[in-house]
Amino acid sequence: MCIRDRSHTAALRFVAELPDVETHYEAAREMARLVGAADANDEYREQAGAWRQQALAWLGKAIAEEPSRWDRAVKDPAFAELVETEAFQKLRPD
Repeated sequence: MCIRDRSHTAALRFVAELPDVETHYEAAREMARLVGAADANDEYREQAGAWRQQALAWLGKAIAEEPSRWDRAVKDPAFAELVETEAFQKLRPD
């Protein structure tokens, strides 16, 4: 199973089996890792945009329930490529 399949399966499992705030955060981390791998692989680069949106959607759910998750995500290496994006910054709780 390739990294895309493993990461996507893991992310979906987290949300389907344990749909609480922490699992949405963990699912977002898995999907963010998938985006990083996809960006580096021509075969999956086109899909990276959709996966990026999914990562941000799951992270948004986690932050909505527990705003301190935003600070955690800013420091999390899994989200390093997303931190400076406008979409990530919009998740910041005010």
